[in-house]
Amino acid sequence: MMAQSGHEWAAVCLFYSAHHLVKRALLLDPVFNDPTAMTALGITRQAQHPASHTGHTRSDGGRLFGVNDLVLKLYKPIDAPYQRLSQASHQVRYQNGFRGGVKGLQKLEQDLASIENLSAANALQGPMAAPVTGGR
Repeated sequence: MMAQSGHEWAAVCLFYSAHHLVKRALLLDPVFNDPTAMTALGITRQAQHPASHTGHTRSDGGRLFGVNDLVLKLYKPIDAPYQRLSQASHQVRYQNGFRGGVKGLQKLEQDLASIENLSAANALQGPMAAPVTGGR
């Protein structure tokens, strides 16, 4: 529906809709209750509340993850559509604008729909550590 307007700022709205779905997924993701899984993924509990879109290395050598980093690390099925939405939003806000026209916006709407569908099914969850099996 937004795509029909042809207005490039629709890309920003579409991205932030996806962004908030990912932030919701991070808050609900059981991976953050599993220290073994977090260690295997190289994340800490702090990653559940990212403060930026992209991460950076701290002065002590540790890593602060951004939302985009966590999507790649935890939610691979939505990485490509999420990154397309992020890039389009960045183009509008900080570069020369989104040049995809109505067709490009329609693709971004499809990208958001794929994220919405997985979110509605509670399917955005990080990979959990394999259960410990066997004896002593």
